[in-house]
Amino acid sequence: MALLLALTGCTEGGVVYVSPPSLGAGSSLVFAVAEPGGPRFFAADLDTFTREQLPEGEGTRVEVFAYDVPLEALRIPKGPLTDSLTGTALPTPARRLRLSLSEAASPGWVELEGPSPLDTLRVDLISPCRSFDVVTTSLEPGRTLFLEPMPDGRLLHGRVAYGGASAELSVIELDGEIERVAEFTSPQPISARVLGEHVWMGSSAGQVSSAPLAELTRTSTLPPSPLPHIVRRLVARSVDGQPVITTLSGGGALQRFDGQTWTTLRETPESAESDQVGLLQLEDGEILAAVPHRRVVTRERDGVVADQPLAGSGAPLALGLIRGRPAVGLTRGELFVRQTDGDWQALVPPVRVDIQTFLDIEGGFLVGGGDSTIMEWNDELGGFCDPLPLEVGGSIEFLQPLGDVIVAAGRAVRGGIPLPLRFLRLRPG
Repeated sequence: MALLLALTGCTEGGVVYVSPPSLGAGSSLVFAVAEPGGPRFFAADLDTFTREQLPEGEGTRVEVFAYDVPLEALRIPKGPLTDSLTGTALPTPARRLRLSLSEAASPGWVELEGPSPLDTLRVDLISPCRSFDVVTTSLEPGRTLFLEPMPDGRLLHGRVAYGGASAELSVIELDGEIERVAEFTSPQPISARVLGEHVWMGSSAGQVSSAPLAELTRTSTLPPSPLPHIVRRLVARSVDGQPVITTLSGGGALQRFDGQTWTTLRETPESAESDQVGLLQLEDGEILAAVPHRRVVTRERDGVVADQPLAGSGAPLALGLIRGRPAVGLTRGELFVRQTDGDWQALVPPVRVDIQTFLDIEGGFLVGGGDSTIMEWNDELGGFCDPLPLEVGGSIEFLQPLGDVIVAAGRAVRGGIPLPLRFLRLRPG
């Protein structure tokens, strides 16, 4: 739709309509209109704006910054603009134009030369940060033990009900429906990893068992490991058709089952047992592990184990990937990413929460942590957005995509009672 500017006062009792400059589809304009009290500013997309009534008088002056992209791409709000002390200068326009009634009986656009009020205009840009729709499930309160993606996109959810008498497995469907499929009393599975059509589970008694995803009550248990510690985390991969399972205890002990026998990769005292540890397996089989009482990331490849120190002051809590690179989240809001040279470098200044999980999303990533808070790192903003508190105590320890939503879970409690899962739907900023 063509833009028309209604210019009153250029002829006695008449109105002149001026077509906009010739710009491509999806273009936008930011106007400065000279008025007695100072310039008036407004912005419009060409495909939605029809006409603007300008003040009377032959000296009326209109100056325009023309862009070849919509206002949304510039994060400039549509309509009237206010010069803000805390705002951002306008981006460099594709064209600078002006229109002055005193110069022609039939006004037209000419190139703008010299300074313009638009040069000094500061605009509060639209935030690129996402907002969230938050929905809780009808599942009875309980603490999430694991939240594992399945090959078909569904999630396998392990939880211990309030009171801790039993652990139950549920499948979260793509539409958010939850189906309970198995229940375990002793030993309870507290960690899991899906490999193909089976799930491998580590228990509170130090055992590792597997079950077909199609029949989760039919479990088979591996031979006992040399160090029967609580299996806080485990990872699994297939090597020559054999499942290879690596486990991590709360004290930092690493063990591996190669399909035939167990091997102890690192033995550590369990006096510093923690239930918040990190274990990551990369595509090439490299293993990274972290426990809170040691400010290092333990690296294992082909049976060789070495510690990589972290410069942060916090305690390691979580391991994962950001932009395909290994990352570790610490208490005190520190986040480190491993560089190509192998060093761990702080990604950003510390945030306000202990980082217990993180998840890549388009244009950034999410971190979850203490105080049931989720924060978004936004690439366009170049920093973290304001935190999203879920208004409960406890922590967010798991973030997993499920179709077009993200499931958040952890030890969210109110008055000592755990609360259900939360489903987050991201909306554009």
